[in-house]
Amino acid sequence: MTKQIAPETYYETILPRRARPQPSPKFYLGGDCGACVLAGLTNLPNIELAYKLFQEDGKIEPWSQPTMRDAVYSAKSKGFLDRIMTHHPSWQVWEGHQTWGSASWKQSLEWYEYINMAIDAGYYGIASINIDGKGPLVETDHLVLICGTRERVEPNKYVEGAGDIIQEIFVSCSAKHPEGRWYEIRDFLTYRGGFNCYLVRPSK
Repeated sequence: MTKQIAPETYYETILPRRARPQPSPKFYLGGDCGACVLAGLTNLPNIELAYKLFQEDGKIEPWSQPTMRDAVYSAKSKGFLDRIMTHHPSWQVWEGHQTWGSASWKQSLEWYEYINMAIDAGYYGIASINIDGKGPLVETDHLVLICGTRERVEPNKYVEGAGDIIQEIFVSCSAKHPEGRWYEIRDFLTYRGGFNCYLVRPSK
């Protein structure tokens, strides 16, 4: 009989802010994920203000990775954000893993340490993902807020008495789970994307 190891959390850090829930009806027909992320991140009372303050000329237009980058700089210039990091590192991948190039899921351990360090310092991640998890190698179509990290252990299925360390991020999605949900990092990077997220820290 396999000896059971009680699930144990080594550490867990969760920041307090969340993406605002997607309103109905939508402001923009395709969805308001970027405005929902920014409104929750900067503690605005509604997402309409996020469009007015951070979208170019206050237009109600779709959000993308480049327009979100512009919005992050705008939010910092207006005093809503204290620090921003819009460049992301890339780590050396072992030669045997290079069949598909430097795939993000082959850098998941390094990426997790990077995100964990940022969360500990009060930074949130703004990640561009595929909302339905149809990756890898598909277009992204949604923006989410990374709000936490944790490490825990689960019993190993094959080795008696051994455990597997599980690294997870806590993600607030305006459309599906604004309250937040845990994702194992390699699955997140493989099926949803989000590797080149922006790191931002609210100023108040």
